[in-house]
Amino acid sequence: MRVTEAVVAQNHERILETAAMLFRKKGIKQTSLPEVMSQSGMTHGGFYRHFKSKNHLVAAALQRCMDKTIADLSPTRNMLAGQELLDAFLEQYLCDRHLHNPHDGCAVVALSSEVYRADSSIRDVYTDGIKRWIEVLADLLHGEAPARRQTAIEIISTLVGTMMVARAVNDEALSQEFMRAAIDRVDDILLPEGEDRALEPLKTHGVERHGI
Repeated sequence: MRVTEAVVAQNHERILETAAMLFRKKGIKQTSLPEVMSQSGMTHGGFYRHFKSKNHLVAAALQRCMDKTIADLSPTRNMLAGQELLDAFLEQYLCDRHLHNPHDGCAVVALSSEVYRADSSIRDVYTDGIKRWIEVLADLLHGEAPARRQTAIEIISTLVGTMMVARAVNDEALSQEFMRAAIDRVDDILLPEGEDRALEPLKTHGVERHGI
C-alpha cells in the first residue's frame, strides 16, 4: 500500500518531536537513531526517507526547539505583550518544572556543550537561533537599541548559565539557591539601582525569594 503524503508528513513530524525530546533528555551522542525511530513507532530502515543523516536530524530538531523558545516571546503567538510577556517568559524559564524536565525545556541549556563540538550545520542553526533570541528579547525592552541588545544578552547568559548549573548539581537546595540568585540578578538587570519599576519584581512558581 502506498503511503500518502499526509502520512509521510505526519511521520516526519513524529520523528522530529521524538528526537527533540530525546536529545534534550539524554544528549545527542547518547541517543541513537534506532531509539528515535523505535520511540516514534517506526523501524530504523524508514529513517532515511525523512532525513539524510543524524546530523541532519539534529539540526532540524534543534531548529524546532529554538523556534519554540522564540515563539514564547512573540506577542503574535501569545495573549500578552511587552513587559507582561517578558515577565511570563522569565517566570516560565526560572521555575521548578523547567529545572526538572530537560526533555521539554530550553535546548540551549540541554545541548550547548555538545553543539560546541558538533557539525558546522548544527552550529549554524544554533547560532542563528541565539541571534534571533537576542533580537526578540531586545524588542521587549526599553531604551536605545545597543543598550537593549546588551541587556538581552545579559539576561540570556544569566538564564542559561543558571539552569545548566542548577541541573548539574545533585543538591536540590543548591539548585534552588542558584535559581533565586538568578531571579534577583535578572531583576537587577531590568531595574538598575535608583530606577522605579511599575510592575512587581519577578516571581516564579516553586521558587521563592527567601526560602524554598
